[in-house]
Amino acid sequence: MRCGRAAYYGMINFIDDQLGRLIQFTGGLDNCLVIFTSDHGEMLGDHNLFRKTWPYEASARVPFFMRAPKNWDYPAEVVCQSPVGIQDIMPTILAAAGIDIPDTCTGKSLLPVMQGDATGVREFLHGEHAGCYARDHGNHYLTDGYCKYIWYSQTGREHLFDLDQDPQEMRDLSRTPDADTRMEPWRVRLSAILQDRPEGFADGTRLIAGQPHDALLPGYDPAATYSYL
Repeated sequence: MRCGRAAYYGMINFIDDQLGRLIQFTGGLDNCLVIFTSDHGEMLGDHNLFRKTWPYEASARVPFFMRAPKNWDYPAEVVCQSPVGIQDIMPTILAAAGIDIPDTCTGKSLLPVMQGDATGVREFLHGEHAGCYARDHGNHYLTDGYCKYIWYSQTGREHLFDLDQDPQEMRDLSRTPDADTRMEPWRVRLSAILQDRPEGFADGTRLIAGQPHDALLPGYDPAATYSYL
C-alpha cells in the first residue's frame, strides 16, 4: 500500500513539475484563462477500495482551479464552497468567449463566481455511475458541499455523511437512530431529479431500487459485441 501510494504521489508531483515548465515557458500564462481539473480521483485503498466509479470523496472529488487573464481584473482569489462539476467547464469557456450557452447544457458558467458576484451556481450537485465493473455498484449521490447522500440504485443501500465534520466519510449517519428523518429530504431531492429518467429509478416521490440500467442508446443491442477505442 505504501509503495502504491508513493508511486501515485510521484505521478502527481510529475504533473506539477510539467505544469511549472509550461507556465515558465509561456511567461506565466497571464493572457490565458487557465482551467486545471481532473475527470475523477482514485480510491487508493480508502474504505478498502480501489479505482474510480465510487461515490466517495477520494473518487468523486477532483481538483478544480481556474485563473483569469490579468487584464480581466478579477479578484485575486475566490474560494467557492458550493459544489461545481466538470460539466461547468464548457459553459464557462463559452461565456468567456462571448458565445451563448445552449439551453440543453446542464453545466453553469463559473465566471460569476470568479468575478465575486456569486457564491455558487447550484444548490446541489448530482453524480452517478452505472456500475460498469459490477452491476450492484451502480450509484447516485447528492451533495451541497457540506453533506453527501449516497444511494446504490440496484441494492437500495444508503449512506449519509457530514463532510464538514467527517471529510474522510468514516461515520455513516444512515446508521444513527434518527437516520430516516435526516435522509428523507435527500431522498425526495434525488427522486425529483430521477423521476423523468427512462430507467425508472424514481416516481417523483420515492426511489425505486433494482431497476435495470443497461445502455439506453438508440440501436443498442445488449447481445452484440462492442469494441471501445
